[in-house]
Amino acid sequence: MNPSLDSIGKRVKLLRIQHNVSMNELAENLNIKISQSTISNIESDKVSPNAEAIVALSQYFNVSTDWLLTGKEWSDSIFHNSDDDIALAEIVEETEKLYNRMIRLKALTRVRKLHKAKMDMISDINDHQ
Repeated sequence: MNPSLDSIGKRVKLLRIQHNVSMNELAENLNIKISQSTISNIESDKVSPNAEAIVALSQYFNVSTDWLLTGKEWSDSIFHNSDDDIALAEIVEETEKLYNRMIRLKALTRVRKLHKAKMDMISDINDHQ
């Protein structure tokens, strides 16, 4: 199995992105009681979907529960991972890493600016004494 699809969360995320559906839209369209935050937690592998969610997801995306759970098919005729699908999953994963790094760098930049402003204020106070 391709490491980019080695969990149920990654497979759900790939399917959601392939179908151009937001987490909120997916939660609303599954016809079961599930929240956007639960979808997010499933995709990030913080929680495993229950049986009802697995069935609803497989029906919504028209994939087998076998593939959703294991990444493998009972029969190869139902769903095939194309090279494009695998590349898309890898791009999504890399984009998330870059986004998280960007957020950390923005926070660090803010801290540095605040520190510089504090040092400038201390310098101004010392100059006036």
